[in-house]
Amino acid sequence: MNKIKINSPLTNDIIQKINLESKKGNIIVVFENTKDLRKDDLIKFDPNITISIMGGLDIKKKKFNNEHYQRRTYYSPKELISIINFYEKIERQINPLWSELEKCMFVYKVICEYSNYDESIYNGRDAARNLLGVIIGKSVCSGYALIFKEAMDRLNIKCYYQNIEGHHSWNIVELDGNLYAVELTWDTYDKQNNNCGFRYFCRENREKFYSNKHHNIKGECELTFGKSDNNTL
Repeated sequence: MNKIKINSPLTNDIIQKINLESKKGNIIVVFENTKDLRKDDLIKFDPNITISIMGGLDIKKKKFNNEHYQRRTYYSPKELISIINFYEKIERQINPLWSELEKCMFVYKVICEYSNYDESIYNGRDAARNLLGVIIGKSVCSGYALIFKEAMDRLNIKCYYQNIEGHHSWNIVELDGNLYAVELTWDTYDKQNNNCGFRYFCRENREKFYSNKHHNIKGECELTFGKSDNNTL
């Protein structure tokens, strides 16, 4: 498939050109995230067009530049409208005067208590390892890490997707210039009476966190961060 990356705001002219291009063959329209995507624009796309939301699966990172990972970024315009609806519902409840930490904790809590750790299928394909999990309310670690990063991107809070290939995925969030680990998967899996316990939210220091076998990214150096005295991780 031919990929067209969009780095500028969508206009009716751009959408029209994309729709015309799609008549020549299958195309994938690539966006960094959904932050600047409007539902009013999405409904103008030909429904057969595939839209890629990269999130943390940056193709500049070698292991993500393959179809195994790239398929996780593909959505129809209709699916994306449902996904954006989910995020907008959360965002309407956020007080703009809250700190980044308060916004981050609120999003973490809502997703944790809304969703359950499980495999899921939507429109005949895997929904547990991408943003489709917000529609189903079920995800596994790679899905949770992408869902949380997308929420942070939309709020302009720096967040990073980390992954040990074939094993586990999680997030690093940057708050007040410091890096902290965010394990939404584990809090969702361990919640009691459907309450988020925040047991795995910004808790451990760098040495303890990365010594855990689930987070030991030795050999995954493209996803590491430079050490800093100011960073928790």
